[in-house]
Amino acid sequence: MKKLLLRILLFFIIILIPLQVYLFCFPMQYNHTDYVMWKDTWDNLKDSESEVIIIGDSRAKAGIYPLNLNDDVYSLTLGGATPIEGYYTLKEYLENNNNPEYVVLSYAPFNLQEHGWLWYRTIKYGFLDIESEIEILKKYNNSGVGSKKDYLKLALYKIKYPKLYLNEVTDSIKNFSTKRKKNFDVLERLQKTKGYHWFAKGDYSDEHNVETGYSSFSATTIIDEYMRMILEMCKEENIPVYYVTMPMNEASYSALSEDYKKGYDEYFGDLLIQYPNMRMLYGIGFEGNENFSDSSHMSENGAKFFTEKLDKSIDQLREQGRE
Repeated sequence: MKKLLLRILLFFIIILIPLQVYLFCFPMQYNHTDYVMWKDTWDNLKDSESEVIIIGDSRAKAGIYPLNLNDDVYSLTLGGATPIEGYYTLKEYLENNNNPEYVVLSYAPFNLQEHGWLWYRTIKYGFLDIESEIEILKKYNNSGVGSKKDYLKLALYKIKYPKLYLNEVTDSIKNFSTKRKKNFDVLERLQKTKGYHWFAKGDYSDEHNVETGYSSFSATTIIDEYMRMILEMCKEENIPVYYVTMPMNEASYSALSEDYKKGYDEYFGDLLIQYPNMRMLYGIGFEGNENFSDSSHMSENGAKFFTEKLDKSIDQLREQGRE
């Protein structure tokens, strides 16, 4: 028995304790590059000097090039995010900074229909505090989606249960000499471009995106609730919101169901009536396949081209608001 206890003690001392220290203290050493984008956003929530912020998902991160906008803009977009993350991003930002002159809000239509990255990015990367995470789980439970097991799962992520990070740790060991440098290089680039990041390096894509697999559009109840919470917060703070639906590639748009387009237009039509502080710059539309690096994300050249158009559209709307 003593030998067994000694072995267990040695296991904790030699393996588990150093591993826990590694997981808590060196996230830039073992996490995937996606984590760096979330870290950059989190860092900019605490002390920002930007006049304008962009809140949204990966399509906005890859498709809006802040340096090509006239205003001082920082992209607080997150890969795989929905209005759930967007609400807490805005809430944290307003608690720590002056109100922005306006907010650009942008989510891929399918990110209003599903929330696939809550556990594997939002919670795994420690983006939110425990109170916010519990608030989200309660809302899921009330809608019949969540379960009591979610709270145990949340606790395991909070203590960084090693099994949940096995793939990341294994990869970091294999690429120990390059992983950390790569992540810090990405962070430096994000800072220089004010939150812009590409997701692929191609310069043409005619592949179909996620939305082409849907026959109709319907926002998920909890995501719709958080969308309205964002708009309500901006309304209370008298912050204009410019909603941008990032363009699809031409191939995806051509394959998209007409019922899907109609449902999307109807959904935002209702929001525009309820929230007069919001303006819709673009609904579902497209740009040429040559502006895309994959089925969903614009290339860097495509982003610069689109952002020039976006900048003119924002200027026109702001000018109208002054009249």
